[in-house]
Amino acid sequence: MSSTIELPAVEAELEKVPEFPQKNLEVLKEWVDAVPNLPPISDIKLIHFHFSCYYDMDKTKECILKYYDIFRNHPEFFYCRDITSKGSQTAMKLLDYAILPNRTPQGYQIIFQKLSTTDTREFDFCEGIKLLNMMLDGSLYLYGLAPGTVALLDYKNCSIGHMLKSTLPMWKVVIQFLETAIPVRLKGIYFINTSFYVKKIFMLLKPFLSKGIQEMLHFYQECELSSLKELFPPECLPEDYGGTLPSVEDLHSEFGEQMLQLRELFLQEEDEVKNPAQYKNKQKVGQAIINT
Repeated sequence: MSSTIELPAVEAELEKVPEFPQKNLEVLKEWVDAVPNLPPISDIKLIHFHFSCYYDMDKTKECILKYYDIFRNHPEFFYCRDITSKGSQTAMKLLDYAILPNRTPQGYQIIFQKLSTTDTREFDFCEGIKLLNMMLDGSLYLYGLAPGTVALLDYKNCSIGHMLKSTLPMWKVVIQFLETAIPVRLKGIYFINTSFYVKKIFMLLKPFLSKGIQEMLHFYQECELSSLKELFPPECLPEDYGGTLPSVEDLHSEFGEQMLQLRELFLQEEDEVKNPAQYKNKQKVGQAIINT
């Protein structure tokens, strides 16, 4: 089994963003400690939240509250973030995931998802979204801050049967999370190999999307993939898409190893969300011992 990774050092993350107002980090730490229903939040995660909100203190606090509120109230998307669980293993069999190792010329981190089969019998929308959430957090823990994050989603094998496995309330939760709670600067969501009905379904969701999210959605049919290389140079794409990175299969396998390294961290975060007071008390006792 792979060993647990070490999180990026605070100093290393702050070196990437010299404009980061470090005094705000102490203010946020005090605020988190004073909010009873918030779990203890690492300095690294607070940096990610504040960076994603462009250093706006009020927006950062709102983002943090939304993140943990959605986390706690929608266990189908956030609990049991365990790559060894039956649900995650089934999702890994039906979908290919990857945190692409090379960033775009703008420095954006790319996360990738692809339906690997047209079979819908075991497809679980919530498990698929859960792994996407794990990938977003994992990209930060593994690669650190990026000036932006983009999602590249291949819908070639997507059918009406897949779409029927989701409901409007499920999509509303996903949309709320994207709009108010993700700790990254989301710059674009690119759907490739889309059929006409996929775009039609997303059009039905349009009334629930903010203008900002609507502008981030881009759809490309199979005949339009040549324009993909204008957005993502070869060094940013898997070889299956004309790039120079390893194959999707190899990148997907690497993703599984990365999530295995993050397993204990994800499970600890979940336990802290469920029992915030218990873990905050542990922190205070530990700090008191250090200070004596």
